[in-house]
Amino acid sequence: IAQWNIDTERYEINGADVIEHVKVPYATAILGDKIKVTLPDGKMYSVTISPCTEPGKRYVLRGKGMNITDNYGRFIQGNYVVVIDYIIPKVLDDEEREMLKKIQEIHSAEAPTE
Repeated sequence: IAQWNIDTERYEINGADVIEHVKVPYATAILGDKIKVTLPDGKMYSVTISPCTEPGKRYVLRGKGMNITDNYGRFIQGNYVVVIDYIIPKVLDDEEREMLKKIQEIHSAEAPTE
């Protein structure tokens, strides 16, 4: 049985589930992409982030959490849960600012008026 030395600053434990909050660039959350995550045992997995992912969205790698035995002697195989958060840039250059203004204009035009 493998023993995991879990960094509780990086991972949360909920029963047999291991939860990691992962910050991705806001463009990745909007456009979608693949990210790599490293489990506490050192194994790496690829997670596909869907386009237009909201903060707090959970992606589950089934059966990749901890393996534990409960108080009744039953074996439980946990999940590895990736919770998405955004990295918002602290500074924008002129080109980024102009591109975001154009996107904002497009979405303002789409917004329903009351």
